Amino acid sequence: MSRYVKSLEEFLNLDYKMVITPFEDEGEKGFVVSCPEISGLEVFGETLEEAIEEVREAKIALYEVFLEKGINIRYPEEYNFEDEDFSGRMTLRIPKTLHKRIKYYSEDNNVSLNTGIIQLINDGINYADIKDMKGKIYNSLNKFNKKIILKVEYSMNDREGEYYNPSFKRSKSNYSVPKFHFEENPFALRQ
Repeated sequence: MSRYVKSLEEFLNLDYKMVITPFEDEGEKGFVVSCPEISGLEVFGETLEEAIEEVREAKIALYEVFLEKGINIRYPEEYNFEDEDFSGRMTLRIPKTLHKRIKYYSEDNNVSLNTGIIQLINDGINYADIKDMKGKIYNSLNKFNKKIILKVEYSMNDREGEYYNPSFKRSKSNYSVPKFHFEENPFALRQ
């Protein structure tokens, strides 16, 4: 099963985490409902019931925008995929050179070949998620201010504080989690 929503009906029936915040400004009172899992979903209602009803309308509008722009909508973080049959076992063929690199990685880390493969797959998925997050942050910033550049430092760390670069050579590192840096874009038009 895909990790992405396939239809509007499915999207409307999924329960995403919602954040409800009471709102008061210059005599106007109400509630703001937002969804941290769905970029752009934030609605206002004078009553809580009205705000929750607005969520459905916002989800319909966002689905159409995401569909038009080719953006995949993820399932909620807490979605239970237990209906799927995951045995924890899979078979694949890889080139001999990649097999050799994985073997060296596993030996270097004193883990079995299977554990080495699991670590590398996990690191690769985490890297892809960071890259995806970087793109979303960059696109959001770019809408408001083209003078900002987002740079990300990322490495796949082992327990000793060292990391493996793409050629699987051990290197020293002074960071273990992605670091985000915002810098002025030298190519932005000055106003």
